[in-house]
Amino acid sequence: MPDIVIHGIACAAYLVLAWHFWNTRWRAAAPATKLKSWERAAILAPLALHAATLYHALFAAPELRFGFAQALSVMLFLAVLMCWLEGFFYPIEALYPLVLAAGAICAPLPAFFASPWRCCTPC
Repeated sequence: MPDIVIHGIACAAYLVLAWHFWNTRWRAAAPATKLKSWERAAILAPLALHAATLYHALFAAPELRFGFAQALSVMLFLAVLMCWLEGFFYPIEALYPLVLAAGAICAPLPAFFASPWRCCTPC
């Protein structure tokens, strides 16, 4: 399967989850509640896809490529991961729409901005 398809699936899943959390946590003005188990699993699915694409783009390639797109994607992967982990201990559901939407923007960037510059080739 081409990388752009996997990036697109992760992006779409992040967007759907961001929309879900925005509708249920921000628009509904409901009191803060803990995440349900299906919501935790739903966040973990695009997070795993995002991790797989990052591994393939950064470490599985024959050369090391790390540009601004990869850096943004890694930072947002870590932000979503940290929010997911913190959600086990603290009620931070108001952050999910913002973090997941930003993750949706940055997840497909490595597929679109694959730089021709390679940092491990001899000059």
